Amino acid sequence: TENNFQKPLKFSSDLSDRMKEILGKDENEKQEMAITFENLDKINEVIKLYPYFPFGYFVKFRLEKLLGLKNWKLTAQKAKEQFQITTSIEGHLSSHDVALKELIQELK
Repeated sequence: TENNFQKPLKFSSDLSDRMKEILGKDENEKQEMAITFENLDKINEVIKLYPYFPFGYFVKFRLEKLLGLKNWKLTAQKAKEQFQITTSIEGHLSSHDVALKELIQELK
């Protein structure tokens, strides 16, 4: 008989499902996203539903910058403010530090 406990657990939520629609992985399992206005609409919906999720603003900043939109710095600043909070939480994921470092560099 097959032992189901040896399979890796996978969790899903409305937020993770929405982010999967925007972010994908290439053939090398590296994260990527399509730079489209459709994805900008999708990330705006994520932000509306999950206003305290910092990666929503981070993805929006990247999309805005790559689409050549002028307000990307305002979005980057909002993301930076949120990551300054999340990186102060003990046990936070290192991806928050990486994102904050990128945002600080972009806003110089």
